[in-house]
Amino acid sequence: MEKEFAHYVVTAHPPGGVLVTAKCNFIARDSMDVLVAKSRRLEVRQLRSPMHGSEHQTVSAVTSASSPFPIVAQVPINGRIICLCPLRIPSMETSCVFMATDRLNYAIVCYEDANHARSSPYSIKTLCSGSLRNDTTDGAASLARLAESGPLVAVDPDSRCIAMHVYDGLMSIISVNMNYVMPANAAGYKNDGSHGARHAPMPRMHRSSNVLLGPVQHIRMEERTILDVTFLHCNNQSQPQLVVLHQDARGGQHVMTHLVQLPTNLSGTQTSAVSDSSNSNATTILSGDGMLKKSNVDGGSSLLIAVPPKMSSAAAAAVSLATSSMATEDEQSQQRQSSSTGGIIILGQRQFTYCNGTVTKVIPVPQALFLSFEALPADPITQSPRYLVGDEFGNLHLLTLVMNTNMAAGMLVASSTTNTASSTTTTDNKVVALNFETLGSCALASSLTYLRDGLVFVGSSLGDSQLVQIHDEPIAVPSQDAYNTSRDGIDVDDDNALIDTTYLSVVEEYTHLGPIVDFDLMPTTPGATVSETAQCQVVTASGSSKTGSLRLIRNGIGMNEYASVEMPGIQHMWSVRESFNDAADKYLVQSFVGETRVLGVAAPVSDKMDDEEEGSQSELGASLEEMMIPGLSSESPSLYVGNVQVSDRVLQITEFEMRTFSSSTGQVLNTCAGAFTVATANEAGQIAVSMRGGMLAYYMINKESGTINKVAEKKMEREISCLDIHPFATSKPTGNVMEIDEADEKLRRHCNLSNLVAVGLWDDFTVRLLSLESNLDETICINLGNDDDEEEDDDGNVVSQRRHINNMMARSVSLVTLDFNSSNPGAASHPYSRGVDMLLVGLGDGTLISFAVVLRDNLVTVQAKKEVLLGTQRIGLVRLTMEGRGTCVLATGDRPTVIYLAGVGGTSSTLFNPKLCYSNVNLTFSEDEEGDDVSRRPSQQAISVNVATPFRSPLLFDASSLGPQHFSLCVADDQDLKLGVIDDIQKLHVTTCRIGMAPRRIAHCADGRLFAVGCIESGIHLGLGEQEQNMLNCIRFMDDATFDDVERLDMEPFEMIMSMAYVTLKVPSLGEPSKVIGAGDSVMPYKPFLLVGTAYALPDEDEPTRGRILVYSFQDDATPGAASIGRCIRQVTELATQGAVYSITQFYDGKVLCSVNSKTNVVELVDDDGLRKLQFVGIGHHGHILSLVVRGLAMRTPVDLNRDVAGLSKGVRMDIDAEDEKMKTSLPDEQLAIVGDLMRSISLVQYYPEHDTLEEIAKDFNTNWVTAIEMLNNRVYLGAENWNNLFCLRRNVNSPSEEIRCRLDTIGEFHLGEMVNKFMRGSLVMPLSSSSLSASKPLSATPRPRRASSPQKKPASGEDAAAASSTRSARRAVVTTGSQTLFGSVDGTLGVILGMDGRTAAFFGTLERALAHVIEPVGGFSHAKFRAYEAENRTHPAHGFIDGDLVESFLDLDRSTMQAVADEMNRDGGWEVDDAVLLQKPETDGATPNEDEVERLDLTVDDILAMVEGVTMLH
Repeated sequence: MEKEFAHYVVTAHPPGGVLVTAKCNFIARDSMDVLVAKSRRLEVRQLRSPMHGSEHQTVSAVTSASSPFPIVAQVPINGRIICLCPLRIPSMETSCVFMATDRLNYAIVCYEDANHARSSPYSIKTLCSGSLRNDTTDGAASLARLAESGPLVAVDPDSRCIAMHVYDGLMSIISVNMNYVMPANAAGYKNDGSHGARHAPMPRMHRSSNVLLGPVQHIRMEERTILDVTFLHCNNQSQPQLVVLHQDARGGQHVMTHLVQLPTNLSGTQTSAVSDSSNSNATTILSGDGMLKKSNVDGGSSLLIAVPPKMSSAAAAAVSLATSSMATEDEQSQQRQSSSTGGIIILGQRQFTYCNGTVTKVIPVPQALFLSFEALPADPITQSPRYLVGDEFGNLHLLTLVMNTNMAAGMLVASSTTNTASSTTTTDNKVVALNFETLGSCALASSLTYLRDGLVFVGSSLGDSQLVQIHDEPIAVPSQDAYNTSRDGIDVDDDNALIDTTYLSVVEEYTHLGPIVDFDLMPTTPGATVSETAQCQVVTASGSSKTGSLRLIRNGIGMNEYASVEMPGIQHMWSVRESFNDAADKYLVQSFVGETRVLGVAAPVSDKMDDEEEGSQSELGASLEEMMIPGLSSESPSLYVGNVQVSDRVLQITEFEMRTFSSSTGQVLNTCAGAFTVATANEAGQIAVSMRGGMLAYYMINKESGTINKVAEKKMEREISCLDIHPFATSKPTGNVMEIDEADEKLRRHCNLSNLVAVGLWDDFTVRLLSLESNLDETICINLGNDDDEEEDDDGNVVSQRRHINNMMARSVSLVTLDFNSSNPGAASHPYSRGVDMLLVGLGDGTLISFAVVLRDNLVTVQAKKEVLLGTQRIGLVRLTMEGRGTCVLATGDRPTVIYLAGVGGTSSTLFNPKLCYSNVNLTFSEDEEGDDVSRRPSQQAISVNVATPFRSPLLFDASSLGPQHFSLCVADDQDLKLGVIDDIQKLHVTTCRIGMAPRRIAHCADGRLFAVGCIESGIHLGLGEQEQNMLNCIRFMDDATFDDVERLDMEPFEMIMSMAYVTLKVPSLGEPSKVIGAGDSVMPYKPFLLVGTAYALPDEDEPTRGRILVYSFQDDATPGAASIGRCIRQVTELATQGAVYSITQFYDGKVLCSVNSKTNVVELVDDDGLRKLQFVGIGHHGHILSLVVRGLAMRTPVDLNRDVAGLSKGVRMDIDAEDEKMKTSLPDEQLAIVGDLMRSISLVQYYPEHDTLEEIAKDFNTNWVTAIEMLNNRVYLGAENWNNLFCLRRNVNSPSEEIRCRLDTIGEFHLGEMVNKFMRGSLVMPLSSSSLSASKPLSATPRPRRASSPQKKPASGEDAAAASSTRSARRAVVTTGSQTLFGSVDGTLGVILGMDGRTAAFFGTLERALAHVIEPVGGFSHAKFRAYEAENRTHPAHGFIDGDLVESFLDLDRSTMQAVADEMNRDGGWEVDDAVLLQKPETDGATPNEDEVERLDLTVDDILAMVEGVTMLH
């Protein structure tokens, strides 16, 4: 697309890194809930009832249906969450949570039950919110500098105040009103009248006495470099005591305690008049000489743990007397210190220190940086306080405070006399020692949360989070455990070192892709190149240190092929069971043009000989063989074959008769002759057939006699194209027709009677629903067309423009109940867990139309129309149903797609919006085919399906290994019949390969079928001890299907891998001058190579001065031009550089572009005396501080190893995107690239091949610390910088001023909230047909003159308006996109950026503003402020980008909220671009009608749904 006016940013895979967690009873008073912050998302997980045998359960034994720790709610947050702290308000039954973001906004939220009227679509309600920047009384923070070690947050144990260290030299204190009572109708919001945002009211003291939070008080602190803060556990009648860990100018670390004096009229506590401030409502911080303090603690200390006091009964009485109003504050302090063991634990890198003012205990620990801690229940025998501590190596340790009462407790257990017990319990509860032991290894814990019964949630930001079980006794370490517990070279006691045993086992893992350091794309189509027009898989280099892994992400559902046979010409297929009550299928019936064939499951020979082996593993290995079913007519093609429950029969319908026969004997029991064209039936014995002339007949199999009786018939207007009589799952069982075995619940669903039959007609763009209970009376006629598909005939009647296009007719219909079990097992708690009744219609042009069917007051209505383009061929609809997995639908065609229910917006039973997901099916192959043969077919391949049917047989599939989570089916195309199993029903599938070291760079080598991974060996296992450790780098070559290691190449000492690219270079013939090879030559001019850029990071150098470019090949020169069967990895040459090679990219004409320190060079392969050598071309380009990234539009030319050189045209060049062909004509011979500088943003350079020079022709004059860049086309460039922002630049080519042409204009700025490490042009989905982008007029050009015969209707309101808009036909959605770019972030987000034209961008921009205005955000955080570009001292409103996550949240809203959004869009009117042209009447001969003759058609909910669902299909 030549012009991209805006870019649509959306998340394909959400972030998975856990930043912070909070445990409390958030949902209910007796529930165990954990709030998990994942970047910009907040999850609420709830611990289920204790598991049976959980101490022996491992991760492989837990399925998604039995997850002990499921997600019960998740909401988006307009900000990156930095803290979650639970608060307990006495007037509230459940806990509320204090939340803060990186933009220094804060809020207190609570859970809102679905039974209450919500003011937002989210289940989390905001009680109050504010900002540290604005909500202040003295403005002290306006000139302050952000703290380098902040933000730090601590909450008083009694929830009286919150302390935040955000600015250097300041401590921000927020008082909490403990007497707060939440109003019954509290919404927590007000609309301030600003456009596009809603804000929560700022808490102020003078507004009301019933406020939850007081104003922010910024208080000066003497300590400048504060490392951690916490509150001491003290009596709730005393003032809070804040403990600060700080560092002085000499590097010494100290601990100081401050007394926080709160205002008396807010917290309701009694305070002493100690402060000198005259304002009694102000918060002050006092430093007391007698309080807890500790100087010169361990230099590597980073965390403080507040230890709660443990007092005897006598000490408690003494404290109660001392804290009375008669005692002075000094007396209270002395009594608290003398009567309790409360204090702090200082976690250092070499030692742990306990201190409570009078007692100090120290224990040395193995040197490590400790990242997290969690309090555990006290020891059940000694009642000793215990804490769980996690370090940087992924080890979990147990820290125990040993008190003198512990020994007394042990003596008490051993003693049997009461007098002895009384004497031994007289102690002062002093800590006498610290005990430290290692439990085992798990993920690197950024957060630890103890649940119960030894279950611990380990949240990680550097790897997968885990649910870990702590055992009482050590268990053996699994051999496949990726997290090795041993750490050589560290002096650890043998008693504490775990080598072969551990106390930890993983119960469940939660996928986290981040940090995504690098990624590459792998096409799913054989022989295809990576481009924006080809579907690709993403392979990421994720994690760090021992959590390093490769993640393969693919869109769609994989079908694992088990068997394939050549069988062309299959028209229909059905699966038939040997008996109706059988769980497995026996026969596969296929209908051809002139016959019907049967394939049956043949048991293995060993099973036939030995019946005792039945049911064992030997039954696997059965085959499908051609068989005959007695009673089945094979001389004519079949229209339907299936089991019916009546007398356990099989029903067959051919073109000439209907027959039923016994499934056991094969005896034909009943026949009914006729000339049938289309037939359908269900297992309850209901039959619907069509005959020539448009005659529809409804038959029923009699229960007693088994005869086929005609019930009703109806003459339709036209010939019938398709039928479906399948019952909804919500229909009533057939109790009056047949007996149902109450014990066999799995058959109940198949015994439902259908009340409706769906009928599609030829030459008619409608679908009719007829009632089976009232002689086929028409209940509803559904128009499949849109408003722009209609025109008036000569008589003024509305007709369809598509009427004479057969490909647009309904070719398949399906009545089905979709439920959540197909995509979310165990979702019985959802309000729509019973499912949603749907009508799906497949058209001949690859379009799928869906409706939600609602039965209300015996009237059938449809709503929530959705229209998506799935391909170009006709669509057939096949139901896939499995016990425990629910129901989904497979749409056949050139892009087979699984349709499943992912959510339902709204709580009304009549006004709701089912959220459908569409996942295309890719063919995968079994591991038996994988090997060293690089010519084998790829592991993922797109397929085409003409017909399909589910087929379940334990003799063919290993049910024990697959489990109930997979659907097995048979599919057929024009030539082959395939039998396979499809994956779990979900949009994105992630495959994980743990490599045990930190991956830094990755490249997919298509010709060698390898992944080249640049890794860093941390040196932990090398036994280097205290010596200087060298981070050893290596290149690991791994199979791209099995991830098996093929070869490993180690780098030189101190050599680090900086860049890696798989490129195509022009290869000169050895011994001859380099030339462009024509059709008559015999040597291939281009070959693929792997280029690796390195740098020598020497300890005495601040910046690398040496590096290398290594060239590797996967082809054998002995047989040029021939396909290499095996893998041949060899180094071709290398090029020494004078600095670090930070980036390498493909360039034009068989060259590459690389950046070395501050220089950008062109590199090519030349012939040097018979040897191939890599050399720089020209002198390159200088002028950068540090050239981190370089990108261009040139793409690697596909190299066909089996293709003769004569097939190559003369002067082959690099492929350029089809979108830029027009650019090439306007800018001839421009070879452009962009360079991302460390500080100087993006520069545009041009290569002049005639002079071998590389010159800068334009640059961005803004200061952006670039982390990733991408060249979208010759004029538009994308960048990301380290303040988590995106920006877009455009080149001014047509400007007459040279000064303007040399400047790159900023056309877009957007705050993403995550740091992006890489951009790459490509797509995760299969590209749609071009007709989907231009087949119809844009949405903004659809208004047409009002007909004189159609009076204007009064606008509807309320529920009637929503219902009216739901039945109105949506106008054809047109989503026009340009470039498609993928990005990976540190938080594990895999995102998509789509370029959009002006009309599409205007529509979605207006929708974004309307959603931000209507929907009340969680926390009251403004969407506009969150997305505003903010870097250093620059703040700009977001522009040029569209928040796709917010736009697509429209699908989750209820119908009434959708209508409010549509009304806001119509009020805004921004979706109508200025160049919209009014339609003209034919009789005016081109004259423009008057404005009063034209009625602007406002947007409806269905119009918006069509557009939003259209864009969701693009990522």
